[in-house]
Amino acid sequence: MPPSDPTDQNASYHLALLRQDIAKLSDDVRGVTHLLTGNGTPEKGVIVRLDRIEQDNNRREAWAKTAVGGAIAASVAALSAWFKG
Repeated sequence: MPPSDPTDQNASYHLALLRQDIAKLSDDVRGVTHLLTGNGTPEKGVIVRLDRIEQDNNRREAWAKTAVGGAIAASVAALSAWFKG
């Protein structure tokens, strides 16, 4: 058997480290994916929950604009009636 080359051992060591890093990254990505998608229950996932928050915010903005518009219209009507006497 030929003597083992130190560069082969060094390469094997680094390859083993890379495999460990890839396995850890794979686990981390799997965990993030489960958080985002809800792990089989989409309504518990971050994506669906964020969408619900955005929809709620849009509804709130629409109601606020309607309320402000109504208040301005009522103010203009009251001022108009007051000036007419």
